[in-house]
Amino acid sequence: MVICSILYFCPAFSQDEVRMYRTETGLVYNQKQFDSIRVSGAIAISLISRTESGDTTFTDIKIAPIEQPVVVTKYEDTVLPELVFSDLQGKKYNTNDLKGHALYINFWSTSCGPCIAEMPDLSQLKKRYEKKKILFIGIAPDPADELQRFLKEHPFDFIIVSSDEIFQLLGIDSYPVNFFVDKKGVIKKVSTGTPVKKNPDTGKWEVSVIENYSKILDQLM
Repeated sequence: MVICSILYFCPAFSQDEVRMYRTETGLVYNQKQFDSIRVSGAIAISLISRTESGDTTFTDIKIAPIEQPVVVTKYEDTVLPELVFSDLQGKKYNTNDLKGHALYINFWSTSCGPCIAEMPDLSQLKKRYEKKKILFIGIAPDPADELQRFLKEHPFDFIIVSSDEIFQLLGIDSYPVNFFVDKKGVIKKVSTGTPVKKNPDTGKWEVSVIENYSKILDQLM
């Protein structure tokens, strides 16, 4: 199951229209302001109705706060539970033995579209920090043989682990989920979903994990 952070239904507009968004309380946002709050991750936005006034289109919206996912409130600022696993090459790890290293643990699956979309950027992120004492670990619930086949077409430069047991142990039922663990073994940040930003040149929404996660990783140093 993949949990989305923002609920948003986008109406069709022509490029000549001026787009404005109006809340139930009468607040009005232009397109740039709306895009900013849309990707904040803290609210859900639902389309209510659409009205036109000259060349301006008003979209009435309903905004509601989003509760933090349980995995965030349960694990953020706590000590990482002991995890014992082997990577696809058979190398064994025990997270209790990894203190002194920061850890970035990405929980993903081959069936998760956003996970696949962010893999190239995650691999670049790992390369950026390859000389730092950070281990980049990707844990998936898929069987090892399926992961091997998948990775031939979708390279992912993390320590790759097949372990449905860890998902069950931690109670993770969505992806992607990310644990950012400091050198003392404390989970300093838990994030869910894939961060995106709007490209001002193309108007398209693009993965922005490098920008977002670099800030978090720098704080683990």
